[in-house]
Amino acid sequence: MKKIHLMLVLALFSWANVSHGFDFSFGMGAKKIPQWVENPRADDSEYIYGVGEGDSLAVAVQSGLNNISGKLATVVSSNISSETSLNQGSVSGYFTEQVKTKTFDTKLSGYEVVQSVAEGDRFYASVRMSRSTFVKDTLTRLKTLDDRINSRVALASKVSKLQQYLALNEIKPDMVDASALVLLLQAASRSFDATKYLSSYTKYQTAANEMLYQMNFRIEADASTAQVADIIVELLSGEKLSAVIANSGRADAVISLKGSAQKKFLFNEYSTSLRVKIQVTDESGRKVSTEEHVVAGSSMSNYEASMVTASNMLGDKLREKGAFALLGFQKPQ
Repeated sequence: MKKIHLMLVLALFSWANVSHGFDFSFGMGAKKIPQWVENPRADDSEYIYGVGEGDSLAVAVQSGLNNISGKLATVVSSNISSETSLNQGSVSGYFTEQVKTKTFDTKLSGYEVVQSVAEGDRFYASVRMSRSTFVKDTLTRLKTLDDRINSRVALASKVSKLQQYLALNEIKPDMVDASALVLLLQAASRSFDATKYLSSYTKYQTAANEMLYQMNFRIEADASTAQVADIIVELLSGEKLSAVIANSGRADAVISLKGSAQKKFLFNEYSTSLRVKIQVTDESGRKVSTEEHVVAGSSMSNYEASMVTASNMLGDKLREKGAFALLGFQKPQ
């Protein structure tokens, strides 16, 4: 009799589970996942769809939007990888990774919630994003960035070669953002032509990487900073930057050294405190960076030896700092 009852109970559970879609999990409560979550709607020419779940409707909707962002970012990453392979890896790795990261942080627009439901303590949502609305809004954002990039470079190039180089480095964050938008537009719309924008940004990126090494630096120094000038030439040469020590002549950038020394004889020791101001200007005389260093050297024999010690200490500081930091620049990525 007990065996018959057990068989009836099992049959009842089996019928309920098949007929009504309930999941009898003892002590855990019933849970039902909507069919449209398990089998999401495919994207079409008008909309991109996404589904998500969470402990609130807002979280579920955001999860659905993240699903859409992930689809776009996947296409972008695939395009970047293909482009890098096509150009035999010439695309900057750092720049590429920054662009990939930005695509995941994209701001979606033109979306709406198609379906939502609460099952127990979980919420599910289906959202869709209009391709045309997203393209329109994203194009507006791209144009703002693109205008800013081009005008910044155009204005700087009229001033000096060094200012143009600085502008090309300053626009890198904007180029990353703009490139991400371009690739997202390409992923969202088959008719969008990305070539115009990407070729321009590639040109700027290449120029930024190459221009510094094409510039000539002139170092102005006096007797008190002659040894420091030699050290700076050594540092620049180590980074393949061209520099000469001269107090006149044409140059794309001038590194001016101004030093002063304080001498003291105390406790049978010769001491020299060396203060050196390093200033970088462009060919038009515009100041790019200024910094000051103070070091002290000592000797038991004479002031000249203490001066050498101070200069060597300053040299160690400058070597630790590096040539690019000395110039007020960031080392090219």
